[in-house]
Amino acid sequence: MRFAASIDQPLRRYLERLARDRRLPIAEINRRVGERAESSGAPRPSYSAVRLLVRDARVRRDEPSWLDLYLRVAYAHESPEIFLDKKLGLLDKHLPEDHRLDD
Repeated sequence: MRFAASIDQPLRRYLERLARDRRLPIAEINRRVGERAESSGAPRPSYSAVRLLVRDARVRRDEPSWLDLYLRVAYAHESPEIFLDKKLGLLDKHLPEDHRLDD
C-alpha cells in the first residue's frame, strides 16, 4: 500500500508563502509545490494534502494576533474573553458554509 508523501518544513513554508496570495488558485500552488518537491528529490505531495494546508494557512492568517487582541482590550474596551476565545480556537470568523463543509 502506498501513501501520499509527507511535506517537509521547507516545502511547507514555501506553500504557506504562496498561500498568502489569495488570487493564486490552489491548483497553481499545488503545481508549484510539486515542482519544488521534485526538484529537491522528494515525491510530489498529494493535491488533497496541499489543499488542506493552503486552506488552513489562509484561515489562520485571518485570525488576529495576540498583540491585536491586547490592543483591542486595552484601547477599544473589548471584553478580555477574546483571549480565551483565541486560546480555544474560537476566533475563526468563517462559518462552515464558507468552507463548503455543509454540502
